[in-house]
Amino acid sequence: TVYAALLLPGAKDQPRLPALPPIVASFALGFFALGPYLILREPREGPVTRSSLGWGTRTVLESKPFAVFNAAFATFLVGYAGTNLSSEAISGFVQLWTEQSALCCVSSCDLLVLSLGMYSAVSEDMKRRGVFTPSKAAAFCLLPVVGPTL
Repeated sequence: TVYAALLLPGAKDQPRLPALPPIVASFALGFFALGPYLILREPREGPVTRSSLGWGTRTVLESKPFAVFNAAFATFLVGYAGTNLSSEAISGFVQLWTEQSALCCVSSCDLLVLSLGMYSAVSEDMKRRGVFTPSKAAAFCLLPVVGPTL
């Protein structure tokens, strides 16, 4: 939902690929679905009027309650991970990552690539909102999950 809120406001009339199918597919496939869209899309840095947004984007994804929920849930996930961090948990993750589950490895790498690959989309969104600085955009991308919700 974070990537939908980030990408859909600037997605109207993208000439090469519509935004919704890759965003929906990214729930299961991550960057494998979203990567081609991020590469092929055209930046939309100008302001977007509310009337040009679709109903879901205008009423749900651009609403303050949705933004608060996303930020709160992302903060909860990071807090939960931080409070349950122990040497046992880390060694279990390392073992899972290296020996037991290719899915764990792929999912972890996917989160990292998605976080770093969102720099241009985060920058574009910040420019539309008039709050862009390169260092701020980079900082938001370096905070997986939480950064784009802010």
